[in-house]
Amino acid sequence: MLELRKGPPASTVLDALKALEEKWKRPVLIALTGGIAEDSLQCLLVDGHLPTFITAYLKTAQYNHAFYCLSQNSTVTKTMLAGKGLAGFVSIIEDAPLAMLNEWFKDVKLGLVILDSNVDPADALAEYKAVENRIEEGGIVIIDDVDPDSKVTKKGSLIVPYLHETKRGYQFDNGMLKVFF
Repeated sequence: MLELRKGPPASTVLDALKALEEKWKRPVLIALTGGIAEDSLQCLLVDGHLPTFITAYLKTAQYNHAFYCLSQNSTVTKTMLAGKGLAGFVSIIEDAPLAMLNEWFKDVKLGLVILDSNVDPADALAEYKAVENRIEEGGIVIIDDVDPDSKVTKKGSLIVPYLHETKRGYQFDNGMLKVFF
């Protein structure tokens, strides 16, 4: 039996997915940039296992969601999910996440997007801009590692001013930035 103790980032993502299920009463198209960087307890405790938490939830979810994990290096993600019997609940696409967002999802509307592949503020903003016009009305984009009080993480330093400029609603939640559409 798979036992996972979801941390705050995983809770934020799963709560958002459950809210969309409740609101839409149908499957959600989900995209996550980034994967599992390493198979370590430290990585698990911090938040580095979002694909594991999401697929574990999807295994028992009421709806048959489509979940895509976009990662430049997916070896650890594939191995860990297969070892836990969760590989069948995700499509893993290995390439540069920004390129995949621009190519794979150019003609579809996404319900939930989690941007977790890059800590560089300019790259994070580019990923956000790649999906902002591809989100369903009522959908959510979650950007990981955005903490307004952090002296270390500056990932949101360009995204937050951009959200003000575009008058997009957002909320900080457990070190993540949730953007509402």
